[in-house]
Amino acid sequence: MTTSLKSTELQIPIQSLRRGLFVAALDRAWSDTPFAFQGFLIEAEQEIEELRKLCSWVAIDPAYSDPTAVRAVMQAKAEPNSSAAALPSPVASVARASPAPRGQPVAWLRRAADARKAVKDGKPRRIACPPFVALPDSERSTLVPPDVPLVRYRHETPFETEIDAADNAAALADDTLKTLLDDMARGGELNLVDLRSGAQDLALSIVRNPDALQWLVRMRDADADICAHGVKVAVYLLTFARHLGFAPSELVQTATIGLLLDVGKIYVEDELLHRAGPLTPDERGRVQQHVSVGVEALKATGTLPASILEAIAEHHERVDGTGYPRQLSFEAISIHGRMAAIADSFAAMTSPRAYAATMAPFEAMKVMYAEAGSKFHAPLVEQFVQAVGIFPTGALVELSTGEVAVVVCHNRVRRLEPRVLVVTDPAKRQLDVPYELDLMTQPQGVVGGRPIRIDRGLTDGTYGLNLAALYAG
Repeated sequence: MTTSLKSTELQIPIQSLRRGLFVAALDRAWSDTPFAFQGFLIEAEQEIEELRKLCSWVAIDPAYSDPTAVRAVMQAKAEPNSSAAALPSPVASVARASPAPRGQPVAWLRRAADARKAVKDGKPRRIACPPFVALPDSERSTLVPPDVPLVRYRHETPFETEIDAADNAAALADDTLKTLLDDMARGGELNLVDLRSGAQDLALSIVRNPDALQWLVRMRDADADICAHGVKVAVYLLTFARHLGFAPSELVQTATIGLLLDVGKIYVEDELLHRAGPLTPDERGRVQQHVSVGVEALKATGTLPASILEAIAEHHERVDGTGYPRQLSFEAISIHGRMAAIADSFAAMTSPRAYAATMAPFEAMKVMYAEAGSKFHAPLVEQFVQAVGIFPTGALVELSTGEVAVVVCHNRVRRLEPRVLVVTDPAKRQLDVPYELDLMTQPQGVVGGRPIRIDRGLTDGTYGLNLAALYAG
């Protein structure tokens, strides 16, 4: 096969690969490989190993690569007697830590109490944002309007490193949203300064590692109240926006939309919000008013951009015009409104609701696929699924061994082979000490010569498993 390269791309032998290089092209078709995306930044040794199995050479794009990594490659090319493969990696290690062996405690799993205490003690929060580069116009997705700045994020913090900062961010978002809701219930003046700070922390955590916060919002509790739902929507919406390449400033706006989209429910009777049976048309109308009354209350602060208010007003609109409150159809709904509709629906379907059964994330994905093109913008649904995964972080799954596990984080090379935390034995008895298993490498996970795989997704609470207790333990 002949692969044409852009003038900016540099062809290098496979032995020269190292973390920090952006792979732009291969010596074969991308469809012949397990890589989910055409073009990616090498962030783990597993990715290098996979490329070495498949290719003789690759092309890198220096514009999206770590400059130190590029210099190391160029130096190796200039020294014919040197071994490119022996050069030290120029990028600080971002490979995932090795999974804990069976039966040994998982260190990051037991740090929740300390992380929450750090928030209460007022310890400094990490706000570092990894480097990113602007996305050229030629590579912009046509799904995103030209006025939304897009970037490519160049590094990802390991899950184990980010989990504490993510816990801090989630706790802070909880606290600031609860304070805002209390002020709304009392009819007091609304101060959004602290909430915007919480939105920034959520956004930066998602930039550093999108898996950590997704894990936390599913582990911390199974509540579906306004506050818990707002944080979940914000996290899924941020993961979605990061996948599309939204710049950090745009991500903060996106987090704010997710946190605030249901605040109008504070003005709706609890009995209507939590009734298990059907509502009358009049009652349904009163529930639907939460959108307009929430927008009006937020508008009165005079501090929110029109784009945020617009997205909140649109998160129940549907592309076929059957939504509310204005029955807008496809082109009349903003990109943020269409994205918020998807994230809000997914968070609702996978959380406990009085009026509907909780769905496993995999089942919720199937519903969204079925409604793509009618209720939801089909290309955005596809991007959302790519962003969070068929088996999202925090999802309960059953393995081919019969064991039950929780998805911890995705392998970027093979999304269907994530890292998981095994929580039961094959007889579904909960383990005293959960253990980690990487389904992509799994040297200790091969049974009878066959690698372990995910058989199916499970609904939270299946087999009596309490994930919130697991994380808090």
